[in-house]
Amino acid sequence: MQKKDNMTQKKKILLINISIIICFLIILGRLFQVQILEHDKYKSIVKKQTQIREFYKPERGLIYDRNMKLIATNNYIINVSVYPKKINNKDTVASILNATFGNTKDYYLNVLKIDSDNEFLIEPNIKLSDIKKLEDISKIDGIIIKKTPYRYYLNNRLASQVIGFTDENNEGKCGIEYAYNKELSGSYGLLVLQKDGLGNKRPFAGFFQKYPEAGSNIVLTIDLNIQEIVENELKKGLSEFKAQKGKAVVISVKTGEIIAMANYPGFDLNNIKATDTNYMVNGVIADLYEPGSTFKLITAAATLEENLANSNTNINTENGIYKKGTYEFKDEHPAQSMTFRQVIAYSSNIGTIKLAEMLGKERLYYYARDFGIGSLTGIELYGENRGRLKMPYEFQMGTLEYMSIGYQVLVNQLQLSMAYSSIANNGVLLKPQIIKKIFSKDGKTFFECKPIEIRKVISETTAKTLNSFFTGVVEKGTAMVANLGEVKVAGKTGTTQRVIDGKYRDNSHNASFIGYFPADNPVILISIFFDDISGTGNFYGGQVAAPVFKRISERIIEYIGYERIYSSDVFNEGNLYSTSSIQNVKDTVKNNLKIPELKGKDLYNVVKILDERKIKFEVTGKPEINSDKIPPKKYIVIGQHNSTFDDGSLLIKLNVKEIQSSSEKDKIVPDVINMSIRRAITKLFYEGFIAEVEGKGKVVSQIPEAGTVNPKSNKIKLICN
Repeated sequence: MQKKDNMTQKKKILLINISIIICFLIILGRLFQVQILEHDKYKSIVKKQTQIREFYKPERGLIYDRNMKLIATNNYIINVSVYPKKINNKDTVASILNATFGNTKDYYLNVLKIDSDNEFLIEPNIKLSDIKKLEDISKIDGIIIKKTPYRYYLNNRLASQVIGFTDENNEGKCGIEYAYNKELSGSYGLLVLQKDGLGNKRPFAGFFQKYPEAGSNIVLTIDLNIQEIVENELKKGLSEFKAQKGKAVVISVKTGEIIAMANYPGFDLNNIKATDTNYMVNGVIADLYEPGSTFKLITAAATLEENLANSNTNINTENGIYKKGTYEFKDEHPAQSMTFRQVIAYSSNIGTIKLAEMLGKERLYYYARDFGIGSLTGIELYGENRGRLKMPYEFQMGTLEYMSIGYQVLVNQLQLSMAYSSIANNGVLLKPQIIKKIFSKDGKTFFECKPIEIRKVISETTAKTLNSFFTGVVEKGTAMVANLGEVKVAGKTGTTQRVIDGKYRDNSHNASFIGYFPADNPVILISIFFDDISGTGNFYGGQVAAPVFKRISERIIEYIGYERIYSSDVFNEGNLYSTSSIQNVKDTVKNNLKIPELKGKDLYNVVKILDERKIKFEVTGKPEINSDKIPPKKYIVIGQHNSTFDDGSLLIKLNVKEIQSSSEKDKIVPDVINMSIRRAITKLFYEGFIAEVEGKGKVVSQIPEAGTVNPKSNKIKLICN
């Protein structure tokens, strides 16, 4: 019996041993699976549970006009929310909120008493100017202050289609904001933090950090003063002549720079409404139209360049009526014959058609193409429409005749304006440019515009002859109202019937005038266009667009100064554009970057730093300033105030306090107030401290305070706004 019991006992022991071995093998297998086979999977899970990736949006770049007047800047909307369950003394907090924001105490108390883990918005859209009143409540646990950046435009409606705007994510949606969104946006910053069991964030060995890089600043070629002149006069013109839209562009003839580009009506960049979509298109580059008589430039230039006629060549103008097949063409100023010069001065359709018939379709097409018709100008804006220029094989009966006088061809206003600018520029077609300069926050220049020659379209001789033709248009032709007296003007009028429901209507017209001055040394070109002039009264280019040209020109001359309009560099002198203006911006930015962070540092080293950089300083709270007499680490800087003066000099005022020990092993709490979380955490980390963060945004206070020597704990509590 005993033997049998022993056998049973042995079997039990064996079974237990086998079970233990099996369990061990199972555990070993599981460990092998976790540690070897699925190592990457579980490593990724651990990372997700213990690491936090925080992205920091960069500051969007600024937009200036050519005189360094600020156009677009950054502002912030502040929202205050609460987590009711995190707030202990609700009655006291409600009183503080009541005193801070003005709503009743009961209003706040009702929100704070809600039994919920959710966040509740109590004060939306607080202005940045009121930020000081948030300092106290930002320290209360359970109150969250969120700062959301948004774009602010200092001139509201001015140049709205050119500047464009940003959406709720601060991303550009049209205009310069959209075309240069990448340059303006900068790059996001990244901070990887470790989260402990209590949810506290802290840096850890090997953490990756990238500071956000502010967007580049853009200087436009636009002059806001001239832009305002143009928009005001367009508005008056629309009202006076009962037009639906007005467009204008002012160009520097010698450089191709756009000095003003206006579309009226516009919209308020700071208050976008759904109905504004009707006015967001930049019509100067996007709207297509049949140019009418302004297109006669192409026919005239080609005829002169091909030596088919000269200024005194007589052309039979058929007493004002010319039949070609089934088509009939008329002149507003009928005559039996006209010289070539008179054909342009009085805008004879018949005379121009006769010239085109001498040219033929191939040559008319090739010259139009060389002047840029049917091609993109290359302006640094999205939305340009290349227009429509028929190829020679597409010509049908009447196409040659109609195209020569500006029908059956579609152009945008900038296209044709640059063609006229090439005449003013001795036959050289330039690329239009609206970006003057792009530079970084620290003043580094990435781009600076220079005149870009596209091609030599016609000879200088032909250009000068055409110039004299267009001067005649203003002196004794269809645009006499554009005459500026002592300042000679050259230009051409245009009038076309509009197509409505597939038919040309005699009660709806487009009117235009393109002119430049001084005609004997052209520097400024102004193109005016009015769309959909109703009725049968004044609708000709010489009656509608030319007077607006005259008013704009007179105001620009008054702004620039009569003497300076004869300077080929008129837009780059004096009050219009100063290279030193940009240099001042650079210097200011650079100086700001050179101002050292001194709070929390020992005074001995601070004095050495400031002496080396030749920065003036004053010290309060200690004996006389003499770096040789200051013992190392006897004084700590607890306050710093920077003052800059008009001459570019800098004065730093330092407030210091005496510390009790001068041991080299002392740990002194640095000052991180007003720093972003990432900078504060980094600074504390390298000084041997661990950050405990409450809130988001910039650090508004810290415990213990800056300058504390050998604090009891290496943990520094940061309260952030």
